[in-house]
Amino acid sequence: MSTWTKQKLGDIADVKGGKRLPQGYFVGDEKTLFPYIRVTDMVSGRVALDVMKYISAEAQRQVSRYTISDRDIYISIAGTIGLVGKIPAQLDGANLTENAAKITAIQKNSDRDFILYYLGSRVGQFQIKQRIGGSTQPKLALNRIETIEIPTPDLSTQTRIASVLSAYDDLIENNDRRIKILEEMAQRLYREWFVKFNFPRSTRSGQADHEKVRLIDSGTEYGKIPEGWEVKRLDSEIELAYGKALKEDDRILGNVSVCGSGGIVGTHNEKLASGPGIVVGRKGNAGAVSWVDSNFWVIDTAYFVKTKLNLVFTYYLLKTQNFVLGDAAVPGLNREQAYRNSILVPPIDLIYRYAHKAEPLRELIGKIKIKNSNLSKTRDLLIPQLVTGRREVK
Repeated sequence: MSTWTKQKLGDIADVKGGKRLPQGYFVGDEKTLFPYIRVTDMVSGRVALDVMKYISAEAQRQVSRYTISDRDIYISIAGTIGLVGKIPAQLDGANLTENAAKITAIQKNSDRDFILYYLGSRVGQFQIKQRIGGSTQPKLALNRIETIEIPTPDLSTQTRIASVLSAYDDLIENNDRRIKILEEMAQRLYREWFVKFNFPRSTRSGQADHEKVRLIDSGTEYGKIPEGWEVKRLDSEIELAYGKALKEDDRILGNVSVCGSGGIVGTHNEKLASGPGIVVGRKGNAGAVSWVDSNFWVIDTAYFVKTKLNLVFTYYLLKTQNFVLGDAAVPGLNREQAYRNSILVPPIDLIYRYAHKAEPLRELIGKIKIKNSNLSKTRDLLIPQLVTGRREVK
C-alpha cells in the first residue's frame, strides 16, 4: 500500500498569472491564430470551444509571455473563483486572462491529472475557498494558491487514480459529442425544411414537396414564402410565462430541476411546469433558449414557454429567433418586445412530419444526458475518496 504525504502546491509546481489586454485591444469573434481563454470559457473542467474569442497578432505581441500549455492546469482567481481544468491540444499556447492563473512546470514525480482532480474535489475546493481574499472584489492570490496542500502518494498510485477518474470523464465527453451531433441533426433538419423550404419528398408522387408549392410574396421581412404558410406575431402561438423567485437555499433539495437563464441552477421539491419544456433567458443570458427534459421550476431570470404548436418544433423555431435585448443598464429580454417578433408558421401536417423525425432525436439526447448524470454522480463520489486515500485504487 502506498504511503501518503502532503506537499504544498508551490513545492511541486509553479503558479503564474494571466494578463489583461492592454488598453485599446479587445477580444473578438473573428478567428485568428491567437485564441484568448476567459473565465467564461472554463466549463466542466474543460474549455468551451464553441464560444472561443480571439485577439489580433498585434495584441498577442503585447501579452505573448502570458500563455498556457496543454500540460498545465488553469485555475480561475477572480469572478467565479476556483474553476480548474485543462485545455485541449488545439489551444496549446493560447493566451490566458488576468482573471485566471496556470499551474505549470509540474514536477516529474507528480501527476498533472491527479492534482487537477484533487483541486476540483470538495476537499480541494474547500482549501481554495479558505484562501480567497478581499471583500469588495474577492480574489485568489497566486502566493495563496502555492500554499494549498496536496496529498501525494507515489507517482504510480497518482497515475492509477487519475486513470480511473479519466475513464469516467472520457465517457462523459464522448456522450457530450453524441449529444452535440444529435442537436445539430435536428437543427439542420429544421433549417432545411423551414428556412430553406426544402421539404421532404411526397410519399405519393415521389416529387419534392417544395417543387410543387408555389412561393408567394409575404409582404414581410421573410420575402417569398410557400403558399399556405403564415407569418404571425410570436405571441399568437407562443406565451413566455414568467418564472418565480426562489431563494438559493431552496434550490438544493428535491428532484425537480431549477432553471434560470443559464440553464439548471439546482433542484427543488416543487414544479412550476411539467417537462419536457422550454426555457428562455430573461436576465443574465437573455434570449438563450434551453430544453428541459423533466419537470422543472423556473426562477425569475427566465421565462418558460407555453405553445399552441408542437413543442420540439417550437424549440427549434425559438432558437432561430433574433431576440432584441432592451434595458441598456441591465440587458434583458422584454416580453412585450419579444412578442412583436414575427414567426413563420407552416401547415400543421408539415410541423408534425418534422416532429416525427426530430422527437426521437430529442428522446435519445435525454437518455444520454441521464447516462452522463449517473456517470458524473459516480465519479464525484469517487473523487474525494480516491484523491485523499480513503479508498484504495486497485
